[in-house]
Amino acid sequence: MVNNLKLIRINSGLTQKEVADRLNVSRTLVSKWESGTVRPTSEQIKELSGVFGMNEEDILKAIESVDIDPVTLNDHSAQLTDRLDELHLILTEEIKDVVNEQNAKLEEFNKTYEEERSGYEHRLNKICIIMIIIIIVFSILVYGTILISHYSNRNGSSGGETGSIRVIEITPYDGQQK
Repeated sequence: MVNNLKLIRINSGLTQKEVADRLNVSRTLVSKWESGTVRPTSEQIKELSGVFGMNEEDILKAIESVDIDPVTLNDHSAQLTDRLDELHLILTEEIKDVVNEQNAKLEEFNKTYEEERSGYEHRLNKICIIMIIIIIVFSILVYGTILISHYSNRNGSSGGETGSIRVIEITPYDGQQK
């Protein structure tokens, strides 16, 4: 990018070196003023107005207005495009790495979760089986106590031995009466 200060200098028939010598500055500084990378001080603007035979306000307007060189603009645009492409590739790879890392952590978590869940289910199944066995044993004990009590009462009321248990033989029913 070039500000209009360069055009004023060229129209005045002066080189950067000649302007620099008249202002007691380096040629590089004059180049930076013209490229817009450095702005002249208010004292230097006064001196520039004297060198070019213009008022300070016109010099300020020239410094603030910028002409864009199409070749430079295309070069900068191409460089920016290339850099953006590089950054895109770098970021894409970084994002892929982060996603892969998170997926690996998630898979590890799921594996651990499934192993623990399987262990809990196995322990729960054991507990259920033990509970069922306890219920069956308790039911047998309660039923056995009821039977003993029932037969004790029957034997005691008929005048027989008290506290004795009578064994009854049970045979399968074959469909015929005996």
